[in-house]
Amino acid sequence: MLILVFALIGTLQFFTEPQVLKFLAAGSIGPGFTPNMYAYQQAFALANFNYGSAISFALGFVVFACVYVFLFLTRKRGNFLS
Repeated sequence: MLILVFALIGTLQFFTEPQVLKFLAAGSIGPGFTPNMYAYQQAFALANFNYGSAISFALGFVVFACVYVFLFLTRKRGNFLS
């Protein structure tokens, strides 16, 4: 179960691999390929720091909400000490 939580978090925070491989992909990986790449492009390439920060916080909230829902749905039913 914990592996699925980490997989969800890792999927939504996918940044390094496309950033490194975009020079080899001949234009098939654009700045909006992942949400983190889009936030990076907004903040540092376009100097739109507020919008990039808002995207990052929204992504953090989405990750938190998805993990919370997943853990809530897969919790064990029973007593507190069992």
